[in-house]
Amino acid sequence: MTLQANRPPENGLICTVTTLWDSLPNVKNFVARNLAAGVDHMFVFLDAPAPDVREYLTAVDQVTVVRTGPEFWQGLRPPRLNGRQLTNANLVNALLAPFERVQWLFSIDGDECLDIDRDELLATDPSEHPAVLLSVREVVSRAQPPRRRVDRVEPPTDQFKRIPTEDELALLALLGVIDKPDVGHYFRGYTTGKAGVHPTLDLRLGLHQVWDRTEQAVPLLTSPGWNVLHYDCWSSDEFVRKWSANATVRGAKFRGPRERLRRAAVAILDNPSTDEAHKRRLLLRLYEATTADDVEQLEEAGVLVSPLQEHHRYQPCGLGSDHDAIHRLLALFSAADKKPFWGRYDDHPGTLFQELRREEDLDSDLADRLGAVLKRTVTLPTGAPLAGGDVP
Repeated sequence: MTLQANRPPENGLICTVTTLWDSLPNVKNFVARNLAAGVDHMFVFLDAPAPDVREYLTAVDQVTVVRTGPEFWQGLRPPRLNGRQLTNANLVNALLAPFERVQWLFSIDGDECLDIDRDELLATDPSEHPAVLLSVREVVSRAQPPRRRVDRVEPPTDQFKRIPTEDELALLALLGVIDKPDVGHYFRGYTTGKAGVHPTLDLRLGLHQVWDRTEQAVPLLTSPGWNVLHYDCWSSDEFVRKWSANATVRGAKFRGPRERLRRAAVAILDNPSTDEAHKRRLLLRLYEATTADDVEQLEEAGVLVSPLQEHHRYQPCGLGSDHDAIHRLLALFSAADKKPFWGRYDDHPGTLFQELRREEDLDSDLADRLGAVLKRTVTLPTGAPLAGGDVP
């Protein structure tokens, strides 16, 4: 899939990074939605073998796909998904730091899509505000949602639950729409939004927060025009697919109601006395009891919104003239120890930059780019400030 850029990449690029394990139809939707929503290039790390997904992603010009097998992790694969997500996100954060045209990087999941005023975001000065936060909007869940067009990508027409006020939560609870006046009983998924960072070695990108190298949280700039759409269990069929998969993942754990939901799915799927049809019926009952939204009452309460169509008609630029250099550096990062991307202060990625610059076969373009990043990095693992002069 090749899309013609509608603006020169000199105006700034927006990229995403995702650690992914999903079905091919969902992945196709994920990629198409985000490229139309203002993303210029997507970095996707496959968390499990998926030949059909990899083949599809490889054919998309605006996607870089990385298979995170044993050679990638070198025996040090983080056991928890969050650990792998953070490692991959910060590998890409470091990867893009030498390329100044990349202005923003977001770590998103496979069921998410940016919903942003792109011009406003690119007009934000990263030197003053190096980190931003997208507010979450969660799709309403219907057992049988309206059918989507599959022949072409169109701006989303789904309804989404926005962040409610305390008064609105009280109203929804008294109406019986939610059990308690708490946002955790209103959203099925996370509530804190998604963080974005201007790629740099001085900051560490998390899923919902950005930290400096002393582990202090960085203030996140927000705007009403910066959101992320969360397509979590939009239908009963997707609920069955997702929670059947979650129930089979070893060591998977969630918090609060989601952990109870996982345990209930495990109880259904592990029951040897029921056949597959009965298990599906029970899962659908579980969907109705825990996940299906009362869309009519949510509409009456005024908490539903629809994305602006003009924010979802973008034609991505891709990486432009930086494409080859970024992929040469990615190959070096993929073959390297991943500890510099774990986020600990003593495993600073600047150390890897220094090591790579000492390699005799490193081309001069990459060497110069790595050196420029080190010069503008505030501190390295030793704590010594870099105030210009020779790069260590």
